[in-house]
Amino acid sequence: MTDETQTVHLRDLRSLGKQGGATARLDDGIGLILKPNDAVKQARGYVDGVLRDVEFHLPYKNSYDRSRTIKKESRKRKAFHHDKETIIDNPCNINPHAL
Repeated sequence: MTDETQTVHLRDLRSLGKQGGATARLDDGIGLILKPNDAVKQARGYVDGVLRDVEFHLPYKNSYDRSRTIKKESRKRKAFHHDKETIIDNPCNINPHAL
């Protein structure tokens, strides 16, 4: 087995963020959601004395050198045809008469 290392650039993270469904795990175990312009860390925090869901937006240049793993989820899309719902892997190759 060979150990291959791939180089990731800032443009790669931005591209994955634009596509959606991508996450990164930092070296300290923190999980981030990749967005088009930055990475987002979701947490719970107090805002005006009320516990709420908050998001921390981190610039890619501050987080990419600490990234341990990057994961892209396969997105399954739903196609609707009349009263029938079908989950498909590739919505570009749909034959509407087959649904």
